[in-house]
Amino acid sequence: MAEISGTVTLDGNPLNDAVVQVDAGDGAVPTSLPISEGQFAGEVLLGKKTLRFFAMRKTERDPRLRAIDMQAPEENVLPDRYGYDSTFTIEVPAAGIQGLVYELTSN
Repeated sequence: MAEISGTVTLDGNPLNDAVVQVDAGDGAVPTSLPISEGQFAGEVLLGKKTLRFFAMRKTERDPRLRAIDMQAPEENVLPDRYGYDSTFTIEVPAAGIQGLVYELTSN
């Protein structure tokens, strides 16, 4: 395992209350690192990884559904290109990576 860290902005402002998922693409559960005030850091496995960014926010419940159908619906407020469609990749060496910078835009 190695330490990675970096900053994330959305439209020039530090991203807050979000996560970056570090995914090896091998079917294992991705490592989720919290993003607070535009900063993230944590230990991840070595090798090639895809980074996916999520900022989940509560949405309005569909009034046509029963309460048991959906309790606390959330959606990623970031564009799909940063989530499951992300093309951000890194190669994590044993020494880790510090100072990654991601400047996201909402459009």
